[in-house]
Amino acid sequence: MKIGIVTDILGYMPFEEILDTCVDLGIKALELGFGNWPKAPHINLEAWSA
Repeated sequence: MKIGIVTDILGYMPFEEILDTCVDLGIKALELGFGNWPKAPHINLEAWSA
């Protein structure tokens, strides 16, 4: 079984630190908060829609 998380729960961390933490914990899947609904700043929707 693969364990995954939604990155918004770690929104207080820089994205690179989230990746390192997930590797350390054996987490294999990430769902990135997208669409400007999450508070985590990891994805900038404006940059993706340009």
